[in-house]
Amino acid sequence: MRKFHFILLCCLATLLFQSCKKEEKEREIQPIEVKTVMVGKTSSENSGVHFSATGRIAADKSVKLSFQVSGTIEQFPVSMGDFVQKGSLIAKIDGTAYQKQYEARRAQAEMAEDNYNRVAEVYSKGSIAEVKM
Repeated sequence: MRKFHFILLCCLATLLFQSCKKEEKEREIQPIEVKTVMVGKTSSENSGVHFSATGRIAADKSVKLSFQVSGTIEQFPVSMGDFVQKGSLIAKIDGTAYQKQYEARRAQAEMAEDNYNRVAEVYSKGSIAEVKM
């Protein structure tokens, strides 16, 4: 029985070593076919052929805009692709709401100043006590 196992083991080892042998085949080097293409500049007036293509264009730089106040943009004096300097006007916001608020606050300030002047005049005449002043 041991002899049988030994012979079987030798046969399996021989098969194993034979299957692991590397076969080196000579590969044929096939040349790569190269196509030559002439590239030139075209213009629409010469060719008469129109070409259209679809694609996606993306900017290489982007800038986030932020404003000190919110509102509707009234004027946008720059166009896409224009170069702008630091501090230059990019957008003008509709200021009518802020102008109305300013005028209302200014009227309140004038009214408060008039009231103060009136009370100060009455106080200087001695008609009103200092506590109410």
